[in-house]
Amino acid sequence: MQASVRFGPFEVSCDSGELRKNGKRVKVSGQAIDVLVLLLDSQGRVVTREELQERLWPGATFGDFEHGLNAAVNRLREVLGDSASKPRYIETVPRRGYRFITQGEPPAAHTTEPHLPFAVIQDPATRRPRPWVLLLLAGVLLFVFVGSYILLHKRSTSSQELKVIPFTTYPGYEASPSFSPDGNQIVFSWYPQEQSGKVSKGDLYVKQIGEENAVRLTRHEADFLFPAWAPDGRNIAFAMVGKDGNGIYLIPSLGGRERHLVELKPNSWQWLLLSWLPDSKWLAFASDSPASSEKAGEPYRIHLLNVETGEQRILPDPAPDCAMTIEPAISPDGKYLASVCVLSVGLNRLYVQQMDGKASRELAQIETSYVLAGTAWSADGRSILYSTYGTTGRLWRVAAEGGRPEPLPLSHGMQSPAVARAGNRLAFMQTNYHFDIWSMRLGARQSGARPAKFISSTWDQANPQISPDGRLIAFDSSRSGNYEIWICDRDGTRLQQLSFFAGPQTGNPRWSPDGKAIVFTSTVSGQVGSYSLPVEGGRAHSIVTGTGNALWPFWSRDGRWIYFATKQPDGIWKIPSAGGAAIRLTKEGAYPQESSDGKRIFYIVGDSNAELWSAASSGGDEHREKGMPTLLNSFSWAPVQNGIYFIDGSPSHLAVRYFDFSTRQAQLVSELQGISFLCCGIALSGTNDTLFFSGLDNVESDIMLAENFR
Repeated sequence: MQASVRFGPFEVSCDSGELRKNGKRVKVSGQAIDVLVLLLDSQGRVVTREELQERLWPGATFGDFEHGLNAAVNRLREVLGDSASKPRYIETVPRRGYRFITQGEPPAAHTTEPHLPFAVIQDPATRRPRPWVLLLLAGVLLFVFVGSYILLHKRSTSSQELKVIPFTTYPGYEASPSFSPDGNQIVFSWYPQEQSGKVSKGDLYVKQIGEENAVRLTRHEADFLFPAWAPDGRNIAFAMVGKDGNGIYLIPSLGGRERHLVELKPNSWQWLLLSWLPDSKWLAFASDSPASSEKAGEPYRIHLLNVETGEQRILPDPAPDCAMTIEPAISPDGKYLASVCVLSVGLNRLYVQQMDGKASRELAQIETSYVLAGTAWSADGRSILYSTYGTTGRLWRVAAEGGRPEPLPLSHGMQSPAVARAGNRLAFMQTNYHFDIWSMRLGARQSGARPAKFISSTWDQANPQISPDGRLIAFDSSRSGNYEIWICDRDGTRLQQLSFFAGPQTGNPRWSPDGKAIVFTSTVSGQVGSYSLPVEGGRAHSIVTGTGNALWPFWSRDGRWIYFATKQPDGIWKIPSAGGAAIRLTKEGAYPQESSDGKRIFYIVGDSNAELWSAASSGGDEHREKGMPTLLNSFSWAPVQNGIYFIDGSPSHLAVRYFDFSTRQAQLVSELQGISFLCCGIALSGTNDTLFFSGLDNVESDIMLAENFR
C-alpha cells in the first residue's frame, strides 16, 4: 500500500497513522486509524468482521471485539463527516462487514521554496529594526506570555479544583445521597450484597465525611429508599417502598421514632425523589392520584406537603404537554422549583418555575434511555445539575437563567447528584452495572432452572424480539456508545448493528410479519416517533402518523396495519402499513401488543400498579382484563394463544407467571433466581418453551464525593 492516501479533503499517512483534513491533523484513536488503513488497503472489497477481528483484535472476546469495532467505525464516521445511512466513504454491508467506497489517490506532490542560486545581501542600515517595531514585538511577546500563563494556570487550577474520592466502598448498592446542612455528613440508602451475589433489601445509613463506619438509621429492608435531610438538620424525610409500607416518613436525624406523613403507591425510583423548602416545614414530592383512589392512569404532578399539619398542595405543571412531572428540586433560597417534564419515555424537559407555578421556563430538552436520574441546585442557586440515566448516563450542569448544558468532567454511570449547602461538596452515585439479555427454559420449575446469559457486553442490551421464522433476534443496545437497533442469530451470535442515529434514543424493535423489516421508536426528529428499517440494511423511514408523537409501534399479524401508542393524549392507534390516516382505538393506554388471533389489542393503563386492558383491534369494547393482577413491571409481559406470560415482583424477588384466559387466574411458572433488576420487554419462542428478557444479576454502586465543587 502507498505510504499516504488522499480522499476528498482527507489524507492518511499509513506509516505514522496520522489523519489530516485540509492539511490539519485530526485527532483519532489508533484502532480507528487501523480500521481505516485496512479499509483503504482493500478499496472496493468488503472487509469482513472476521477479518477485522483476526487482523486488529486477535485474542479478544467477542463482546470486546464488537464494542471496539463499532466504537472505531462510529469515530471514523464522526471525524469524516460520514453517514451510515448515506455513506460517502465507509459503507456497512449488513451481517458481513464494511467497504471503503471512495477511490483513494496518492497525495499531491508538495512544493518547496525555490533554491536561490545566489545570496541576497542587505545593507546593514536597512536590517536594523525600528524602535516602534521593537516595542510592538515586545508587547506581542508579553501578551502571549501572560495569556499563556493565565491559560495554563487556569487549566492547572481547574484540574485541581474538583477532587473526587470514594465516600462509600461497601459491597452492594449504595444510593441516593443527601447532605446534612453543614455538609459534613451524608445520609444514603444501602442495599447490601448477599453471599449469593444478589442485592438484598435496603435501609438508611448516616456517615461522617472522613470516617469509615456508617450508622444504621432504619430497619425496614425496603425495596426502595430515598432520603432528604431537612435544612434545619433536625429530621430526615424519606420515601419508601417495601413490606413495611409505601409512603413518605420522617425520622430524627439522630435516630428515633418514625412518623408516617403520606401514603404512596409502589413506584419505580424516579418517582420518589424529595426536596425541602428552606423552612423545613414543606416537602416537595411527585405523586399521582392519592393512594386510596382506585383510578389508574392519573398523571404524576409535584405536590407540596406540610410535615407539621399534613396539608397538601398540587403545583401546576410547567407546560401543558407534560405527560407527567417528577423529580422536584427546590432552589436554596426557596423561590424556585426545578422539575422534570416527561414528554414520553426517553424524552424529557428540565423546567424552572416560581413556587406558585408562575413564570415557567424551559432550560433543556434531554434525551436519555428512560427519564432523568436526579436533579440538584448548586449551593449559590445559579445552576442546576441533572443526570442522564443508564450506562451512558453522566452529570450535566445548566445555568438557572438558561443556556447550553455542559457535562461535568467526570466519567459515565453517574446518578443522583446532591450538593452540600456549605463546604463546596458534591456527592453522587457511581454505578457499575449493565443490562444483559437472558434466556430461560420454561416448564422446568421443579428442576430449579436458572436463567442463562444470552446476549452480553459491558453496555446495555434490552427488548429482545424473535423474528417470525425464529432465525433472528432483534434488540436495542448501547454497546456502540448510543442506543441503537441490533440483530443477531437465534443462538446469540453474529451481532449486527442496523441503525446508526449516533445519539438520539432508539429502541423497542418489532418485526414485520414477513421478517424483512423492523419498526421501532426513536427521538431522531427531536420528538418521539416511529420508524421502519429494512433488515438487510438501508435507510430508516419515518412512519407518518399525523399525531404529536408515536411510541411502541408493531405490525398486525396480517401486515395490513401498524399499531402504536401516544402520550398527551394517551391512547392506542393504528395506521395502514401502506400509509393513510391514523385511527384511534382507545381512550388511554401504553405498551400495546396484539393477541395471537389478531382480534384484540392488549395495553397498559397506569404507571404504578399498572392494569392490563384490552380492546377490539377495530376499536371499542375497552375493558380491564378480569383476574389479571396489577403489574409493577408494566412492560414485561407478552400474550400467547391462551394467556399472558409476565414477570413481576420486587427487585431480587422476581418471578415468571402465567395468566390463563380460561380460568382467569395467574400461576407461578418459575422464580428468576440470581436476577436483581428487570428491564424492558420480554419475548417467547414459537413453542413457548423459552423466555427471553433483559435484566441484571450484579448491581454495584458507590457514593462518590467531589471536594471544591462550585
